[in-house]
Amino acid sequence: MKFPDGVDKDSEAYKKFENKVIERLKQTTSAMFSSSRVWDDGIILPQNTRQVDSMYSSYHSFVIH
Repeated sequence: MKFPDGVDKDSEAYKKFENKVIERLKQTTSAMFSSSRVWDDGIILPQNTRQVDSMYSSYHSFVIH
């Protein structure tokens, strides 16, 4: 099957490219990847959720008042 731009979807080169893209997406969309690049505030382990939430709430109320 060819796309309108002439690329053959069934070609070996296309499949190789597609696999590279899929692998890269798997790597770069993980929580560990984004946290390691400081794109977010980090990962909170499920067992620490309440503790972190209470710390944030007390800090937030201190800053607001």
